[in-house]
Amino acid sequence: MKSPREIQAIANILGGVPILGVVPDSPAARSGLRYGDIVLSLNGVATNSFEAFLSAHDTSGGELAIEVFRDGLRVALKMSVPPRRRSEKKPAADVSVC
Repeated sequence: MKSPREIQAIANILGGVPILGVVPDSPAARSGLRYGDIVLSLNGVATNSFEAFLSAHDTSGGELAIEVFRDGLRVALKMSVPPRRRSEKKPAADVSVC
């Protein structure tokens, strides 16, 4: 298993967001995201910050197409994102990143 420092170094090279943890039974976990993945794009848009990752969906929720770098390969995932209340400024994070 790679260390968080190694994962961050790879993410810096690829310009992606490193995943260092996933909350069990969360939308992220159900989509297949896991420790060590590096998120490259969300809905086809390059993602290089955690803020972009969090704001990738609007308040209506829906399905989010995620491309990650995992074990030297690009992997496509789909995440069902629950709607959030308009009063919430950001969606809740169910992953941890560097």
